[in-house]
Amino acid sequence: MSTRIDSHRSWTGEPPVSNAVLGTAIYVATALMFFGGLMSATLVLRAGAPAWPPPGVPLLPALVTGMNMVVLGASGILVWWAWRVRARESRMRTLLAAALLGTMFVGVQGIEWARLLAHGVQVSSGQHAATFYTLVGAHALHVAGGLAALVITWRRMRRGRGDLGACALYWGFVVLLWPVLYVLIYTS
Repeated sequence: MSTRIDSHRSWTGEPPVSNAVLGTAIYVATALMFFGGLMSATLVLRAGAPAWPPPGVPLLPALVTGMNMVVLGASGILVWWAWRVRARESRMRTLLAAALLGTMFVGVQGIEWARLLAHGVQVSSGQHAATFYTLVGAHALHVAGGLAALVITWRRMRRGRGDLGACALYWGFVVLLWPVLYVLIYTS
């Protein structure tokens, strides 16, 4: 008895996941591996150091950065809400507010970097500073990319096009990664 495979049958429904969401999911998976490697390297360096942070290194502004984490979290909630709500105008206002909060997050991080640089903490100052700038800098670049995606998505939605799913997936990754980095960097 043989089984006949009908190769002429075509599938005409919507794909279960858009190409944009699938591509973003693949990118997020690679970014998670990238950050996993950076975090692992930081843990190995921390375990081998006699003191972490080394004596004489200015304390990182954990309280300000913790409050800034709330700003980024609020932005993530707004993107999630924009993805859930159906009214186009409400989506657009919510997405714009999320982008503004994300921009505020990056601005506060920039002020933090400027203060540390003013205190002489540079990438070349040692392993502690190098891991700080690498992890926070890599995250900041990902946030900047996410902000660009939010703005592009918002502009496309103004024209009646645009799928928020891929943007929401990426922004969720950026938002949820930050508390993990915060614990690793600021609570040593």
